[in-house]
Amino acid sequence: MKNYLSMILLLFSLLFLTNPVQAKNPAETRVYDEAEVLSDMQLERLEVLAEEYSDKRELDFLIFTIKDVAQDIEDYMDDFYDNSSPGYNKAHGDVAMLGLDVTERDIVLLGFGKAKNELDAKRLTVIREEVAPYFSEQNYYDGFEQFIVLADEYMNYKPGVNPHNPFYKTSVQ
Repeated sequence: MKNYLSMILLLFSLLFLTNPVQAKNPAETRVYDEAEVLSDMQLERLEVLAEEYSDKRELDFLIFTIKDVAQDIEDYMDDFYDNSSPGYNKAHGDVAMLGLDVTERDIVLLGFGKAKNELDAKRLTVIREEVAPYFSEQNYYDGFEQFIVLADEYMNYKPGVNPHNPFYKTSVQ
């Protein structure tokens, strides 16, 4: 009986000393599809893509969709940043965001931390113009994917440099 009790105590202590497998941390969620424009498979693939590029750039790529919300999408995204404190490996850190209000047909791109410098207003405007046709055609997954890929590509250039400058195109040279 004494050995049996010792064995149970040992098992209990092992349970409390090990880290249990935890569910995905909400802070690790990068795609917030409240408007439900993505299928489950698209949502999963986009989460994987956003995580891959986030790890590559050490910057979180976040995507939001909303529908029938009284709040403006930009205010919604600002509030999310203020209240949820996203950022790559630190609160209120480096984040590139795309928000889509499907009711108002509004697309907003924002950058925080290093993304605010590397994805300045001009670059965000170019990216927005590139992804907008996907959303007009209700091809949401490809639009979100293009946002991540283009933002990553534009971050290869120094802030203030126009990546569309002919001198950066090998075909021109």
